[in-house]
Amino acid sequence: MQLVKELKITELKISANRFQIKGQSNGYESTLELDENTLSLFDIQPTKDLVGKRLTMTLEPKRYKVYEKNNVVTDNLEANDVYIGDIKMIVKRSRFYGAIPHIEVRDETLYVAFFYTPIRGGTLTLVPCPYYELKLNLSEVEYRELLKLPAQTTMKLRAQVEG
Repeated sequence: MQLVKELKITELKISANRFQIKGQSNGYESTLELDENTLSLFDIQPTKDLVGKRLTMTLEPKRYKVYEKNNVVTDNLEANDVYIGDIKMIVKRSRFYGAIPHIEVRDETLYVAFFYTPIRGGTLTLVPCPYYELKLNLSEVEYRELLKLPAQTTMKLRAQVEG
């Protein structure tokens, strides 16, 4: 399984050694905070021309493992791995009133997934870089495939900018 989603880049903020990219996908906003290493890995040039372009993201499932080495508990998370935070099916019911006293009811089903970078430590921990908060619209097939993944699954993120 592989999810491929596009964001339209709406905002770029540059501060010190962090680059924050905000983007929209079907009405949902996502945020990516990247460092210089991640920018070069994804071949992204942080210029003002970036706003308005499309960012194509590919998410692939990866088995999450926790293991102990030399009395230290660690895991196999890498910098561009994200947790699957929430997978939702939303049903919207709308009523339409016509000229004739008659009501038409329409149901619309939306599928949404939320992915994020894990923050290790307590409440006073610095936000890691790269850091991702992705809220993405799914098709019904993608929704069902995500639900089939084992509980101990993370997603490996790759991204590239397209015209």
